[in-house]
Amino acid sequence: MAESKVLKSPTSARPPGEVAGRNTDVFPFSATLRAYFDSILHRWLVNVPGICSQSVKTAIQSGRRLRPLLLLSLLDEGTTRSSAASQYLTDCDRQALAIELLHCSSILVDDLVDGQPKHRGLTTFPGAHDPGTTVLTSHYLVAPALTLTPTPDALISIYSEMCHGEFSDISPLTTGESVWEVYHRIVNQKTSALF
Repeated sequence: MAESKVLKSPTSARPPGEVAGRNTDVFPFSATLRAYFDSILHRWLVNVPGICSQSVKTAIQSGRRLRPLLLLSLLDEGTTRSSAASQYLTDCDRQALAIELLHCSSILVDDLVDGQPKHRGLTTFPGAHDPGTTVLTSHYLVAPALTLTPTPDALISIYSEMCHGEFSDISPLTTGESVWEVYHRIVNQKTSALF
């Protein structure tokens, strides 16, 4: 019989400074950079069709935005925001948005599979919506992520790795693997795959 598993984070305590899902002490990105990415996200949201716009808005409304902010902050360090660099910035903006949409999609599925009604004290999307809406919203976020990115093949490969990690998360432990070995393998496939 397969060993049962609970592969959750070793600690559930919130780091200091976390407010409404954003950890301001651990991830000190500038307010200007956060506002810039939020404006990218909101410009994209305007084009989401009415029938699914509320679900999509709800699905992406919170989070630390670590992945896109890290990408944009690297750009900020090495490039000035000038018209000469506008094409590069546009590609970078699109990549940051694609990464965030794919990450949000994976969170919806992960919370649904884990049966988590709350995460970091906040109600999860599956905790507030039926499974069908959760799955369809997750699917909806994947398509624009793949069309937005200047590197769709790389993002498809990453998405495949994330799906493999999710399957590993719901599969029985393999004989001989410790819970920590499995936990780290799954984290690398799911959470870390977008870094």
